[in-house]
Amino acid sequence: MSCDIYFDHASACTVPETVAAFAKAAMQRAFVNQEAVHRAGYESKRALESKSRELGRLLAGDGFCAAFANSGTEVFRLLFHPARFRRGNVVITALEHPALTAAARESGAELRIAGAERNGRIDLESLKRLLDRDTVLCCVHDVQSELGVRQDLAAIHALVKSNAPNAKLFCDAVQSAGKMRLPSEFFDYAAISGHKFGSPGGAALLGRGDFFLREAAEIRKTYHGGRMEPWLVEVLCFAAASALERQEENAMRVGALNACLRKALAQEPFSRYLHATIEPAMASPWILHVNFRDFDGAIIVRMLSERGICVSAGSACRSEEGGPSPAMEAIGFRGEAGYRAMRLSFSGENTLEQGECFLQALAEVADDF
Repeated sequence: MSCDIYFDHASACTVPETVAAFAKAAMQRAFVNQEAVHRAGYESKRALESKSRELGRLLAGDGFCAAFANSGTEVFRLLFHPARFRRGNVVITALEHPALTAAARESGAELRIAGAERNGRIDLESLKRLLDRDTVLCCVHDVQSELGVRQDLAAIHALVKSNAPNAKLFCDAVQSAGKMRLPSEFFDYAAISGHKFGSPGGAALLGRGDFFLREAAEIRKTYHGGRMEPWLVEVLCFAAASALERQEENAMRVGALNACLRKALAQEPFSRYLHATIEPAMASPWILHVNFRDFDGAIIVRMLSERGICVSAGSACRSEEGGPSPAMEAIGFRGEAGYRAMRLSFSGENTLEQGECFLQALAEVADDF
């Protein structure tokens, strides 16, 4: 890859050498089709069931299991399978990932969308007004994929339980799984994606217990998406375990880099043309989102790319769709202002020296703009 500095780990992480080596061995070992009717197929299926419980326990705690999928987008489609929404309403927010919003719209469910506040938090009063006894599912996120804001899941959980007693609470944990503890006491389902914590692929919908697995199996009978290869399931679990082993160390490294960049960007010359979108107390340390006063974020991203620095103007999943960022619009940056953003996202492999190089390159780009 022709990139000297990679600050786009929220779209896809680098794969550690230990995980890559494990993947090579797993491909040669766990190749049997789990649907085959012979003994090897049966053993493969039993192994996957064991891995389902292992991944659920690793990331969310005892009692959770995983229904495997090939991507976060596929997880959302499993969650919003039309067979689950023949009655009742579904509540999501204007800050959800575009792939989740699309899956929700296509499900045929009665869809209600809660608003957001300027600080990036879900508008709890708006959410409360939409919840009722007919709500069957409420979808929120732990860390917003573009802005990096972390939501108050405890408060959201309390709202759902008091205003929509029949609803399940789903949490999009794609940007937090493997990086910070998941607040599993506050959700019934969660989405995770291996691309975000060092696996070469794979994703999962996490849920509680055997009933969840039976429910997922029934949905798969009429769901025409793909299945994860057995070897990739093994790699996903190994990568998750590896990320958790390094979680505290990586969080310290990432936090120091984020704080250093925030401090520098709040000073001249950067403060003349940008500011951090989310206050640090509300933000994940793994993502730093900035808003430009006059610059188009996509142009800045391309100019940095020419200098060997990879960052993002928003969600990679929307990069070809055009239009302003829905997340920026949701918090009040409308029209042209919705294009004036840049997201930096980190891993434990990033260094303070890379941060200094980025700052120098950004200053040069701004001068050339």
